Amino acid sequence: MAARDLELLETVELKFALADTDEQVARLVALFLVPVLGKLNDVGPVRDKAIAILSHINKRIKGSRTSHPLPVSALLDLYLGPTADPRRHAFTSNFALMYLQMGLARLNGPAQFASFHRLAAAFPEKPIAQRQTLVTLLLSALAEVADVAKLMAEKPVSPLPRAARELLCQVLYMVILLPVELGTLKPDGSAVVYPGLSAQDVDLVTNGRRAHWVGAPSSLQSIKINALRFLEHSPCLISEEDAPDSDTLATERFIIYLAASCDPSLPPVASLGEDLMKRLKTPDWEDDQLVRKLLSVYLGSKAIPATAVDASESSAFVPGASVALRLKVLNYLSRSVRAARSFPQTLQVITESLYGPASNPRLRQRGMAFMHWSLRMGDSAQLAAAAPEILAGMVKLTRLNMGGESADDDTVPETLRGMAYTAVGHLVRKVPVLLRSRLDLVAALLEALRTESAAAKISVQEGLLALAPALADFGAWATTEQAADMEQLIDEHARE
Repeated sequence: MAARDLELLETVELKFALADTDEQVARLVALFLVPVLGKLNDVGPVRDKAIAILSHINKRIKGSRTSHPLPVSALLDLYLGPTADPRRHAFTSNFALMYLQMGLARLNGPAQFASFHRLAAAFPEKPIAQRQTLVTLLLSALAEVADVAKLMAEKPVSPLPRAARELLCQVLYMVILLPVELGTLKPDGSAVVYPGLSAQDVDLVTNGRRAHWVGAPSSLQSIKINALRFLEHSPCLISEEDAPDSDTLATERFIIYLAASCDPSLPPVASLGEDLMKRLKTPDWEDDQLVRKLLSVYLGSKAIPATAVDASESSAFVPGASVALRLKVLNYLSRSVRAARSFPQTLQVITESLYGPASNPRLRQRGMAFMHWSLRMGDSAQLAAAAPEILAGMVKLTRLNMGGESADDDTVPETLRGMAYTAVGHLVRKVPVLLRSRLDLVAALLEALRTESAAAKISVQEGLLALAPALADFGAWATTEQAADMEQLIDEHARE
């Protein structure tokens, strides 16, 4: 059998050697490329001869003055087809993918997009090493299509497997976040951080920064617009059998549309994202999956337990979202009771909002609003465990004299300072036992009532009123010393 195969390959090799014109080479490639690739599964002289023929084909194709089409359909069948021995097939698969990439690049947009569904469906089954190339093929198809919705309507396809759909949505989310300009180093020499994207993510959706849409606004805009239209119109994302999984799809669409609505450089993408969000059914803000996804978008890898990706230097580390996206996420988290009770991520979001290096006045104010929401709707046991940390954080934003770090007059806006005073009161109201070890808090608030600005005094009063119920049983738990201190404190401020 091997001798017969070798003889056939030698005949094919001779045919290529005798081909004088590009047209003859193109006909031979259409006839023999895939059969020759199939012989790479063999070993010994047969494989060696097949490799020699492929090397000759490469030279003739690349040296041609015209871009003759390659047998894309047959290459797809070979690449996506089953095999009895995956280890032996890997060699053939790599070569088939290389020629498939070459062949698709020679087709127009609609012809490229015709392969989109089959490639996406096979995505989860392919080796990690091939996924970057597959993503490049998928995104290249989106870059070249003028009206993806029209193409999908003309040629309906079967639903994607769930695993394929989830991976595809992850890729589309990454490319939506991709900035137009990709630098490598900041002026100070540190690596550039892209909000919501790890270094691995950037390499995946840019083919190691070699893709033609890197630094090309029009191409990247086409990809993003078509990705959004694909999600909007595609009937192939879910089947009737997966109907219970439709909530998952709704969440994926919502998150991708939300990210698109915050695009900082491509106004048409941001506008379309906003429009598509309005067309969606109002999400269930208590849906566990949605809340976890929003927290993950906000925090990045910090939302994952420390046993997972916890090193910011790691290429897999995902930084938190951009400030614009975080502002919108906070708006939605502040409608969810589940989000208020999702500790420790709830506290992480608040901390990042108030003290994160990328924060700004708007984000701090929105973060403080989420702090208030969490104090009102949060679980008392969870808040009790985090109360010392929360209190310390609030004190940093006020002028409370409690022997620790308090706010400087020029660093914390009056509005934010006022919200912090109120938050302190609501924290004590939710966790009354906190007052037993921090009775000095009452004295500090009364002192702030005397020294603060007129506008901030109103917030201090609200904080005192909020914590008042925690003193209802003061006589039952106060020590003799605490009772004496409280009596003296009341006398001092009663005389003012």
